[in-house]
Amino acid sequence: MSSKTLSKRGPKTPEGKLAVRFNASTHGILSLQPIVNAYERADDWERHCQAIMDSLCPEGGMEQLLAERVASCSWRLNRVLLYESETIAESQEGVVESVRQKRKREMELERSFAKEGEEVLTDMGILIESHPANALDDVRTARKVYKSVCNVLEGPPDAPIEDEMGAWG
Repeated sequence: MSSKTLSKRGPKTPEGKLAVRFNASTHGILSLQPIVNAYERADDWERHCQAIMDSLCPEGGMEQLLAERVASCSWRLNRVLLYESETIAESQEGVVESVRQKRKREMELERSFAKEGEEVLTDMGILIESHPANALDDVRTARKVYKSVCNVLEGPPDAPIEDEMGAWG
């Protein structure tokens, strides 16, 4: 390998490093600064730091240093938790939208292949809602139907079919 391949890119001088220190700060988790201006306010940091100091009541230089470290670490941990919860929320919203789009396509396909005058599932209100709770209900219903079909196929031809509601057939 050449030395160019192994060399680091980026600023080399202290002035250059100072100029780019806030570049690409998407979440601030790795930021060495106590406050990420895009997400946090200096007043909140000061209140947090003071609350930690008041709680720990440091005496002497070493305890003061450790209390400041506790304040910094707990502040940064809160930043991580906030980023994590926002990322999870965005992911969940993406899943809900994906399910909604899939159901919309299913509805369009079902209607396009339905015979004239034939009632389709979407006309009965199935496959329309995209809320995660409805998706779970759909899964539970599908499992019940699957178990019932398995029971029918595995049982003798004249056996009554039973489910939570009792026998039918």
